[in-house]
Amino acid sequence: MIESRFNGWAILPLVLAVILFISISYLAYFTFLMPKDGSISAALYFILSLLLLFFIISFIWVFAAMKKKTLFVELFSHSIIVSGFYGYGKKKLYAFTGFTGYTISHLPNYYGDTSEYLHIIKGKKR
Repeated sequence: MIESRFNGWAILPLVLAVILFISISYLAYFTFLMPKDGSISAALYFILSLLLLFFIISFIWVFAAMKKKTLFVELFSHSIIVSGFYGYGKKKLYAFTGFTGYTISHLPNYYGDTSEYLHIIKGKKR
């Protein structure tokens, strides 16, 4: 059995999600649970509400990216198991007998180098 490994940058979305969750909690407290004794203006509540909405949308976006892009792959002699969300997501089993071929692509990355992608083909779908 061969397992995939994450590099150090793969943990960044998880750290970002935790920071966004703490920010959402902090802003929600100041927006909705803080006493409304008149010391804070309505404009500040509006700004806090907009910030809270922005952080919630950002959290959903980061969480969705982690679910799709942090895949954990296990190779066995007759099958491949793929699971998302750092290996804790739903596992999908692919038997080698169902594949019709593969392609290898070399695409440039941010650092001027190229990354190699292996796409397994089943029928006409990757």
